[in-house]
Amino acid sequence: MRNGDLSVTEGGGVARKDAKEDSRTEGPGGTCRREFKIQAFTLQYQRPSHFVISQCLESQLYIAWVVFWAIFHLIITILQPFDVLQDSLPSPRWLAFLTNWGYLLLVTSSFLDCGLVLFAHLRQSDLLIDKSEMTWYLKLGWVLYNVSTVLSVTITLLFYTLLTPGTSPNSILKHAINSVYALSNFFICAKPFRILHAFHSMIFSFIYLIFSVIYQEITDDVIYEILDWTSLPTAPLLGIGTVIIVIPLVHVILFLLYRVRLLISKKANCNKVTIQTERGKESVQNEVRHAETTHM
Repeated sequence: MRNGDLSVTEGGGVARKDAKEDSRTEGPGGTCRREFKIQAFTLQYQRPSHFVISQCLESQLYIAWVVFWAIFHLIITILQPFDVLQDSLPSPRWLAFLTNWGYLLLVTSSFLDCGLVLFAHLRQSDLLIDKSEMTWYLKLGWVLYNVSTVLSVTITLLFYTLLTPGTSPNSILKHAINSVYALSNFFICAKPFRILHAFHSMIFSFIYLIFSVIYQEITDDVIYEILDWTSLPTAPLLGIGTVIIVIPLVHVILFLLYRVRLLISKKANCNKVTIQTERGKESVQNEVRHAETTHM
């Protein structure tokens, strides 16, 4: 395969040059029309490589990034039972907190992301050159990425504005470092971020609200004082308001940051990325270029 046979489009993905593409720079109107198409509501995407490569980093650096965070989250997850014992919390109650729901989701997303990146770069080179379809595990990774990123930022905002912030290392990890990682990964990876995918996080948050109501009814235990469903008339307003206002607002802000990510990539001249694909004993290096065009 000759250098120049491949090109990178929005998010840094690899596209064959014989594919139909438009390299024109789009204005805000074109972006809005594209983002509100029916296709943008689904999990279909023509450039699966975007889910296993970085916006600008070379493949070796990106692999190191995802592996580091997967190991980091694995260690923290293993240490969680010790934190539960230290706080004298019943194990079922640990699972009742939205913070822990969000962190477990972030950990799952990190593990899957690491697995997909390693699989693509070490075993399935077709995925790197977009000869693969959007498989169920890529779609699952996309949903987990969407929800975990939005939820991490939302949890940080709610915790430090509505609750009394804790100062323990574990509290800082799950209420602050979670967003640091989520946002860092958001800017480093090449995954697309669709504005119409806000419903992913909204559904997840609504499920948690239903769970919290049922949990309090069965155990007579209030998870969060501000969400006391039996004593506070404002609890339903806060819960529903979070689902239909806060979550979509955070999602829109992240979408704007996604557009900033693409702009930074262009301004920083991240226009050459080298990837290595392997088929048996053969290896091919393809020099690819970034373009601003979006491919659904």
